[in-house]
Amino acid sequence: MPKPQSTITITDADMRSHGRDVMRYLMTTPTMLIAFAFVALASVAAIVVSLMTNNVTMLIAGLGMIVITALVPFLLRSQAKKMLRAAAPEGSRLATSITDDTVWLQSPLATQTLKLSGFQKATLVGDTLILRFRGSTNYLALPVRAFTPDAVATARERVGA
Repeated sequence: MPKPQSTITITDADMRSHGRDVMRYLMTTPTMLIAFAFVALASVAAIVVSLMTNNVTMLIAGLGMIVITALVPFLLRSQAKKMLRAAAPEGSRLATSITDDTVWLQSPLATQTLKLSGFQKATLVGDTLILRFRGSTNYLALPVRAFTPDAVATARERVGA
């Protein structure tokens, strides 16, 4: 078992910043930007058609799409906080270590050793380190303070290399 380079206790502040940072990351992915553009065009088209034809149903549909789209960031933030809470509940200890080849994580619920070669991208978003799995849209998001500055630098250098 690797020796932890860093150990933290998960706090409420970690939960809040994690939710915010993961939401910011997801909102700026190409897939999400394309989805928002599509919904915006469809909403505008529905509203224009409704005004031209006096069709109240189309107006409600267009406005409904806008309202639902406006809720997406809040839903993403809530889901990100739930995911961190499930993996490392508030008050639990998270131990980490990053070597040239692996990232090692230990929480009260699990211990994982993952190869850095299994990730295609390492991104810092606010207070969160996001490691995106190679060939997938899945990601691992962790509080950046759970790692030493050298460990973060190693991950960013080695991931995607």
